[in-house]
Amino acid sequence: MFVVEKIPPGTRLQIATAESIAEKTGLILSSVFVLMMPDNNILFSAPIHDNAVYPLLPGEIIYVRYQTDEGLFNFSCSVITQPVRDPSTLIKARLTSDINRKQYREFYRMKKAVEGQIAMERNDGIVISDFLTHDISASGLYIYSNEYFTLGDVVGVSLPAGSDGEKISLYSEVVWIRESPRYGYVNCAGLNFIYENEHEREKMAKFVFDLQLASLQRQRQMLQNRR
Repeated sequence: MFVVEKIPPGTRLQIATAESIAEKTGLILSSVFVLMMPDNNILFSAPIHDNAVYPLLPGEIIYVRYQTDEGLFNFSCSVITQPVRDPSTLIKARLTSDINRKQYREFYRMKKAVEGQIAMERNDGIVISDFLTHDISASGLYIYSNEYFTLGDVVGVSLPAGSDGEKISLYSEVVWIRESPRYGYVNCAGLNFIYENEHEREKMAKFVFDLQLASLQRQRQMLQNRR
């Protein structure tokens, strides 16, 4: 028997096939969880890509991830019933792994330019300056900055978390430093987040998850507009 978390009906699922992972295509299918059945079987809606049902074959292994208020989760399963063209079709699959809460250091890293602020303690007091991210994950940042860092510096980082002015503020450790290849910035640096509690970790992971989801939705819209 697998370790099975309770998945609320209506939860949005993101599905990747073994082929898309192996070939690094970035293909993500959208679906909705319907029901947990006996014998580690689940029901979910037919996966959609580009507004059409995506074909899955019986016996095919798929990898599923989802987010609830409890955190971020993933599992794998084997397809039992093959989807047809009707989007209302329900797909049956059997779990092939536990439903695991994802380790945040392994979760999502994406290239994304986000403007933030960094606070550093200097001899003459606290210095606050702006930075721009090159990429971002739940474990840390790659940033461009006009500040000069020392390995091991602990700095305060503030990132915008929404249109309502909410911010995420965390401590971070400088783990590498290089001359910046980007015009307008002196240095680039790698920062590892220092989480004080699980709430901070979950909030940051959700922030990165939402950024990636928004990026996928924009890509999908652009493809639809080209038709």
